[in-house]
Amino acid sequence: VQLKNRMDQKLEFYKMIRAIGKEPRSDNLSVTREIASPALAEKLQLPTDAPQTLVFVRRRVMADDTPVLFSTDILPLSLFDNKRLEGIDFSQPIFDIAARHCHTEVTETVAHLHAVSGPAGIRRQLALRPEQALLQLEEICYSLISLILRWCASFCNGVQAGDRFGIQQCCTMQGAVLPRRS
Repeated sequence: VQLKNRMDQKLEFYKMIRAIGKEPRSDNLSVTREIASPALAEKLQLPTDAPQTLVFVRRRVMADDTPVLFSTDILPLSLFDNKRLEGIDFSQPIFDIAARHCHTEVTETVAHLHAVSGPAGIRRQLALRPEQALLQLEEICYSLISLILRWCASFCNGVQAGDRFGIQQCCTMQGAVLPRRS
């Protein structure tokens, strides 16, 4: 994969899906509170002197009725300032949730792309065939004062025939150029 443009801008999948003429929506939504593992606490640069609670938002995103990606957003619970999570509509884009309920905005994102086969459960949710690839996009999102707000792992479904949203669309919307198949 070659990149023509910077990939440090926030990546909003709903906008990308609308840009290709499809209607985005989330399903299979799960919101949980979990104690940060040492690895996650380090990624999010959280204090290690006491257990840190994280909010995990897992969802499948559809383009019309086609499953196109599965994402896991992880945010420190402290960003929600003691707000009850039960009253928040987590089916909305995560950047909107952060702005509305955490009163903070993502100003920079560092993203890493990996071609992977992906976990079996996610492959099933995306209705992939055995030979289809996934693109894993890992993002770390920062605020204006360089506070890490969010870590996210998204799996985009592979390049497919027809009107499927796949790696080609995901990459080209972000300015990446994929090599042509021979």
